Amino acid sequence: MAININWLAVLLAALASFIVGGLWYSVLFAKAWQREAGVTDEQLKHGTVRVFVGSVLLAAVMAVVLAAFIGDGGAGFGALAGLAAGAAWVAAALGVTTSLNAAASCCSPSMPATTS
Repeated sequence: MAININWLAVLLAALASFIVGGLWYSVLFAKAWQREAGVTDEQLKHGTVRVFVGSVLLAAVMAVVLAAFIGDGGAGFGALAGLAAGAAWVAAALGVTTSLNAAASCCSPSMPATTS
């Protein structure tokens, strides 16, 4: 079975992911994210290049794998598959992580429970 990958689409998807992430963690929600994550401006000055390079590489990996699943389905199918992957795989994984973190903070004697 041959896997056909549209490399231009992969490049655009990885770039879009990087741009959206950059906007999300800078212009849109930088201060709220820093406050909730406990990250200072000084901490952000170190290792930024490594984070950016890692983000681009991981976005490219995600785009290639999704492109391999989509194949020659076209732009409409690709958009639907991307939406389904985001809603199902990513949201479900985040839900599991959030549940485990909540359980750990609730029940661990070394981590005080947080209230909102």
